[in-house]
Amino acid sequence: MPGLLEYNSLPWDTGLHVRRAKELLFLQRFVLPHEAVSLGLGSRVVSVESLDSELLRLAAAMARSDPFYLRMAKRMCNSACDYAGQAAHAKSSLSDWTAYRWDWVQKNESRGGLTADHGGKSKTLAPVAQASQAESMYFSNIAEARARAQAQVQAKL
Repeated sequence: MPGLLEYNSLPWDTGLHVRRAKELLFLQRFVLPHEAVSLGLGSRVVSVESLDSELLRLAAAMARSDPFYLRMAKRMCNSACDYAGQAAHAKSSLSDWTAYRWDWVQKNESRGGLTADHGGKSKTLAPVAQASQAESMYFSNIAEARARAQAQVQAKL
């Protein structure tokens, strides 16, 4: 569920496809594997059974790379994000979140309520308990089916 963080890089993770990012954030829904790949949030889908071996294969391939090259590639990618405004966005988001959290604590203290971070036992910020119910998963399942269909069309081209 990409919308449940203090700082959110989703606009950049989706290639600045702001409408898709807003949809995910506003619906606070799960992003299932094939949709995640089509959005650019992941690079591949692997089965649970092959996950460990695939991770080790990728790690071994990266470990063979020159450390200086890896450092420069990482700097290049991070610089591109920064020039697109990601660093300013991070500062702004964290500032907004801090103000929200301060206000939340003040209101709860004045009512004699819990002040633990993220709401303690009375958490209402993230509807995780309801997220896997059929109504909530409706949009995730539709998006997943759409992403799978697009992947099949691309594979045939």
